[in-house]
Amino acid sequence: MKNYYRIILGRKHKNFDEAKRGNFVGHSFLEKIDFSNEQMDYGEFSKKFVPIYLELEPHKTKIAASLACGMVYRFLSSFQTGDVVFCPDGKGNYHVAVSYTHLRAHETRH
Repeated sequence: MKNYYRIILGRKHKNFDEAKRGNFVGHSFLEKIDFSNEQMDYGEFSKKFVPIYLELEPHKTKIAASLACGMVYRFLSSFQTGDVVFCPDGKGNYHVAVSYTHLRAHETRH
């Protein structure tokens, strides 16, 4: 089944142009961790990664850490090849990425 997602690329859409040029979407939460072998439900994921996030971002709250980990978990568990991703540009327009495919880390933080 094809799923549809809306992703804002950076605070105030600041990464939209670069992502559109590079034809990618992404996130910067816990970006240095390889999640390829992490097979767990959200409760286990949150228990494991919220403390790591807080260690890496000590100025953030536990609520912010939980939201960030939830977003990462959604990327890992829900996005499938062929899904459609809508990305607003901040000017009232949307770029539609069809046939989403997962690729490992990109240098730009999103």
